[in-house]
Amino acid sequence: MYLSKNDFSIAVNLLPLISVDFCILDNENRLLFVKRNCRPAKDYLFTPGGRVRKNEKFYDAIKRISKDEIGLSLNENHNLINMGIWDHFYEDSAFDNSISTHYINIPHLIRLNKDMKKLINIKFGKDYQHGNYEWIHIEDCFNHKDIHKYPKEYSKFIHTNFFYFF
Repeated sequence: MYLSKNDFSIAVNLLPLISVDFCILDNENRLLFVKRNCRPAKDYLFTPGGRVRKNEKFYDAIKRISKDEIGLSLNENHNLINMGIWDHFYEDSAFDNSISTHYINIPHLIRLNKDMKKLINIKFGKDYQHGNYEWIHIEDCFNHKDIHKYPKEYSKFIHTNFFYFF
């Protein structure tokens, strides 16, 4: 379901949003980050992701968001590892510096093989949500100055809990 900009602004002001992030790890133990062009977390490197829409099944949202954000068609049959439920709190929103945003985020870890990595297609530039993207080795994420605090927490969680990947 799509909301008007005004209705969505009211919802952001009054309610938490449900979202999914993708912690995409390549075969060199690098995580994929996109630079955000819009609030919240504007100008920070963040993991790709998006909001779940009203009346949208969760795995339909995963398919839509992964296709929109990274050009990769994912679904529940892929090797998605649910990393739990995380709260993200921001002092601003996409609409206004004075409207806070609360996301209830459900990040998923995805380990790419070489063939899957070739399929990733991120649209970026001033007309898109992302200004750029880059792959950063997981251990370099912990203190990286351009990575937002929430994906830094993801990288530490992955490094600690999924050590068998490394």
